[in-house]
Amino acid sequence: MDMMSVQDSYRYDTTSKSLRDIQEARKRAIRLSNQKKAKKKRKKSVNYNAKELSHQLSRATRASGATQVLVRAKGMIEYLQRCAATGNFDEGEIKAAIAHARRMVKCARKKVRNLKNEERMERKEKKTGVSKDIRKDSELKALIRRELRKLRQKNRREEQEEISDADMRYLKERIRQQQRSTSGGDSSYEQEAMCETPVESSGEVMTEGAECVEASTVDVVM
Repeated sequence: MDMMSVQDSYRYDTTSKSLRDIQEARKRAIRLSNQKKAKKKRKKSVNYNAKELSHQLSRATRASGATQVLVRAKGMIEYLQRCAATGNFDEGEIKAAIAHARRMVKCARKKVRNLKNEERMERKEKKTGVSKDIRKDSELKALIRRELRKLRQKNRREEQEEISDADMRYLKERIRQQQRSTSGGDSSYEQEAMCETPVESSGEVMTEGAECVEASTVDVVM
């Protein structure tokens, strides 16, 4: 009886060791598979600086300067569309960048119109004073200056509101994308942790390994 007990114990230890080896091999295979899938899913970040465009537009004080920003914004849209066509860049990031660049185009067009109108009023003020009535000319110049000052304040306030709104929308979208990316990473981590749950029989090893593979597959598809 003692000899049979020793043999049974030896067989049990050998079987347990084999099951542990199988389990470890399955865990390594699943871990490597998840890492490969994550690398395939990971794409390049697009080179887009939203603050640069908005700051350049905010600092523009002449129509020529705002026109230069308008040209840059249009060129940035073309660049982003070329990046999107390659399929090598993050789709959500490119969409957010294109949406922001288009809003910058809209804001720049408005600022170009406003500045051109203000510059026309400046020229009108300079032309005032050709008549012989100096007092009348002085009053007219003062009136034009007041109107121009009010118009500038109104235009800059409206322009800055639209620029700030475009920046805020872009920032919110980027934060949402990062949160989705982070939650996806946590999910993969939880699946990997589930795969490391110890089991005691070969049947349980096969079942749990299959569940882990199925769960990781569903996560990638989503």
